[in-house]
Amino acid sequence: MYHADKIQSLKDIFGSNDLKFDKENMIVGNRSYPVIDDVIILLDPGQYPETLKKRLNCTEHGVIEAFSAFAEDIQYIWR
Repeated sequence: MYHADKIQSLKDIFGSNDLKFDKENMIVGNRSYPVIDDVIILLDPGQYPETLKKRLNCTEHGVIEAFSAFAEDIQYIWR
């Protein structure tokens, strides 16, 4: 696993010792973050680009709308 040698650093970054990985997610406490091609996705689901939604098989039902700004030029670079 790509993140195996980075777990302690990730625990420090997230401020939690309750951090683990399953097959497709990084789990911190009761929150789960998808991992795609070794990249941990920290965006709110409402900010997912369409390509990521398709890859994760997300639907619009239950997606939380994002309230904070984010860099669309970076998030949507691969359109």
